[in-house]
Amino acid sequence: MNRDEVRTGGAVLLFNAFALVALFFILSSFFPGKTGTVVVNEVKIYYNSGWLTAYFIALAATLVMTIVFGSRKRVVLTILGVLAGSLLLLDFYNLSQIVNFLDSFGKQGLKVLQDYLPHLAAVVGTLVYWGLLSLYNWLFR
Repeated sequence: MNRDEVRTGGAVLLFNAFALVALFFILSSFFPGKTGTVVVNEVKIYYNSGWLTAYFIALAATLVMTIVFGSRKRVVLTILGVLAGSLLLLDFYNLSQIVNFLDSFGKQGLKVLQDYLPHLAAVVGTLVYWGLLSLYNWLFR
C-alpha cells in the first residue's frame, strides 16, 4: 500500500464517521428526546424515541451521501467509519430522570434490554447499512 491508498482509506473512514455524527446533531434538534414505551410480557421497556429517529435518519442520509459522493467500493472502510460514528453517538442516548429513578429498583430479565437498546440500534443500523451498500454495489457493478 502506498501513501495515496492509505490517505484515501482514512478519508473514507473519517467522512462516514463525521457525516453520521454531524447529521445526527443537526437532526436531533428537530426530534425532541421523548420517552417511548414498549410492553413485552407485562414488562415496560422505555426508550428514547427522539434519539432513535434522529440516528436512523442520519444513517440513511449518510448512506445516500456515500453512494453519491463517497467511495462506495471501499465497503469495509465505510462500515468501520459508520461503526465509529455510531459508537461516538452512544454517549448522547439518555432517558428521562424519572424513568431512571423508577427503574433503578428492579433491573432483571427484559428490563436489562433498555440499558443496551442504543448499542443494539448501532449494531443493527450498521449491519443494515452494510447490507444496503453491498446490495447497491452488486446491482450497479
